[in-house]
Amino acid sequence: MGIEQRLSVECNCLLNQTQLQSLELLVLNNMELQSLLESEYLENPMLEYTGSKSAVMGEERFSDLRDIPVYDRQEAGVLIKEQLNMEIYTKAEQRVMNALILCLDGKGYFTESIDDIAELLQVDTKLVMSCLDHLKELEPAGIFASDLKECLLIQLHRLGICDEILEDMITYHLEDISKGRIGTITRALGISSVQTKKYVEFIKKMEPVPLAGVGMQKSEYIVPDIICRKRDGKWEICMNDEWVGNYEINDYYVRMYQRAEDEELKLYFKKKLDKARFIINSIEQRRRTILKVTEQILDAQADYFEGKGGLKPLKMEDIASALGIHVSTVSRAIRNKYMEYSGGILAMKDVFVSGVGTGGDTKSVIQIKERIRNLVEEESKKVPLSDQRISEELKKDKIQLSRRGVAKYRQEMGIPSSMERQERD
Repeated sequence: MGIEQRLSVECNCLLNQTQLQSLELLVLNNMELQSLLESEYLENPMLEYTGSKSAVMGEERFSDLRDIPVYDRQEAGVLIKEQLNMEIYTKAEQRVMNALILCLDGKGYFTESIDDIAELLQVDTKLVMSCLDHLKELEPAGIFASDLKECLLIQLHRLGICDEILEDMITYHLEDISKGRIGTITRALGISSVQTKKYVEFIKKMEPVPLAGVGMQKSEYIVPDIICRKRDGKWEICMNDEWVGNYEINDYYVRMYQRAEDEELKLYFKKKLDKARFIINSIEQRRRTILKVTEQILDAQADYFEGKGGLKPLKMEDIASALGIHVSTVSRAIRNKYMEYSGGILAMKDVFVSGVGTGGDTKSVIQIKERIRNLVEEESKKVPLSDQRISEELKKDKIQLSRRGVAKYRQEMGIPSSMERQERD
């Protein structure tokens, strides 16, 4: 047997670490991307935040998001009184406290005039102040504060944190925080920009609305990643991420890097600069990919988005082929993403027909959800349909969906269970 040598050349296309990280960014939805940017901003001096109304961290942000009353007045009163042993207070004190509770605004703040309350109740001003001080000691921390500054300081002291810099930042620099003026705070307090950013992040995570969610079930809000509008017969597509443009390379630290003579410091700055540039470039690439995928989806499902018909059979492979990209890229681009159009907000994955159905009558996830919603709306409120009954009704429409499948879709649409939907006399 002869020994034969062969030269075989194989070309393997392997993704390098940079490409993998770029693909990881593509998977993130806008909220997750914002969280990543904020985290990198805190650690990377080369990344500068220039400020945005939609992402400010101070009083403006809190008032913008929380102007609507967020608590049930009756339940808030119960929560407060449960913490008070009314028997240890005089009749006058009880009367004043009840009045103060009724004066809470929609955020859990007390903004009325103490003198006016005293005059109205015909009691001494000192008594009103004393009762208010007692109420400020209750949970949740910050309740009965006069404004955001006092609310945050109460929370800080309740946590047992004695940090003069943090207190000064809350007391004197909330407006600077809201405007993104990191440099102003840094110079005023004599600390580094990295320290300032960490303090700002800590403040941002504090609760600006003491009674947020009291008496209400926690709601989850879907924030669309892409917004689509039809104007003059053409689709206008934009990413719902204006805040991204507020992250830039910090020129001050770039100049410091260029002038640095210490090799270790120079290497540190170079790594941070490379990371910042990579993130900014990858985000722009992510934006282009998602917009192109969305454009193809709108074209392929034009009848549905224009309200002229249902969804047509569509696979991710179809979009990938049209754009000349890998199907996995399409999968990453639509994962956990939501798009808004004139008909509402929907998950991008739902525009692809899932193949649920029999006899050639294939239904999309959206169509199945619409059918489930219609069944629930038409049901008897005294005897609502169980998930099993809904599954049986769907079979009449040639939709094979198990009870568990019904439960999953029902929960995704925020529809309560049959027991919760039942109206009782």
